Amino acid sequence: PGPGGNSFKIQGSNTSTARQTAANRHREWLHRPEQADLRAAAELRGLRLGCWCEQPGPCHGHNLCAVADADFDASGDNSTL
Repeated sequence: PGPGGNSFKIQGSNTSTARQTAANRHREWLHRPEQADLRAAAELRGLRLGCWCEQPGPCHGHNLCAVADADFDASGDNSTL
């Protein structure tokens, strides 16, 4: 839940491949044009994010960290992500 939550659930067994697929789907969603406001939000910058995922491994939190730590241009978008 929440604006950065991952609504893309792991399908089947909780394997590294299934987790990577869910994280990839979240990353693709996060970079859709309609999510520009979420990407531009600076409230996560500099914070340590916690997650319930087993680590090391793929996690949507890694996507959020990449966005939070990115340098955005004036439009709030960053095509290099």
